[in-house]
Amino acid sequence: MGYQIDSIYHYVPSLAATIVSMVIFFLLSIWHGYILIRKKVWYFIPFFIGVVFEFLGYAIRIGSRNKPGSIPLYALQMLFVLLAPPMFAASIYMVLGRMLVFYRAQFASIVSVRRMTAIFVTGDVISFLLQCAGGGIEGSGSDLESIGANVVIGGLCVQLLFFGMFVITSIIANRRLINNNWPKNGPYRMQWQGMLNVLYVTSALILVRSIFRVVEYAQGWNGFTMNHEIFMYMLDTLLMFFVVCIFIYWHPVYCIGNKVDIKASTAEMSPQMTELHDQLSAEPADPKTHLDSNV
Repeated sequence: MGYQIDSIYHYVPSLAATIVSMVIFFLLSIWHGYILIRKKVWYFIPFFIGVVFEFLGYAIRIGSRNKPGSIPLYALQMLFVLLAPPMFAASIYMVLGRMLVFYRAQFASIVSVRRMTAIFVTGDVISFLLQCAGGGIEGSGSDLESIGANVVIGGLCVQLLFFGMFVITSIIANRRLINNNWPKNGPYRMQWQGMLNVLYVTSALILVRSIFRVVEYAQGWNGFTMNHEIFMYMLDTLLMFFVVCIFIYWHPVYCIGNKVDIKASTAEMSPQMTELHDQLSAEPADPKTHLDSNV
């Protein structure tokens, strides 16, 4: 990979790596679109949009490679790649709340289940808008590139903050479910512990990617990571590829179905879960018999 003086990249982007990434995310977007439509998993629409963003980012990168001095093309391809993870995060946030409702385990959350999605998605939207604004400033071709980069860093930090809070919320809910020996006999092939494990792994991958991007932008345009393409593919492209693939085999629809209403007091449930819930609801509010909600 040679150095190119007039290139914003300060290198010649790999055509092979870009094409492979574009094709892979295109195929993955079709696969997720098929699951989305066939299973009617509408709460996973943001995730699907994120996969499409990844595809568009690498497709535009091919054009940007042919015009390496074009700031708008560079900013546009980078913007789509930057905005894909916040879309993934939005659907991940929705899964936890719906899972707790589906398993009638709202008691396990330290945040109101009805407000959980709103709280975390609001943070995600703020992060999304900041990264959009930062990318727009960077692509203006003005002398404000450094300001745009700082705005992007701010958006990434907001994403890290809310994602960290989400992970903590998930861990606490997990411990409460385990402490109460909460039944795992849901009607689908994947149970709540398996779904939580999936959320942990994908959240960790997105967190690592976001930390990389913060470091990259903090180093500036002449930074080591910004000027070596391998870091982007290893710490962004590859990690997001894993996230998208994980949610194909371990899709939430195989744990909670597609009809969970976060605002409803009841949800589709196996007979065993319904019977247990009715028994617990009928018990007196005795401190000795009440569900343990401690961490």
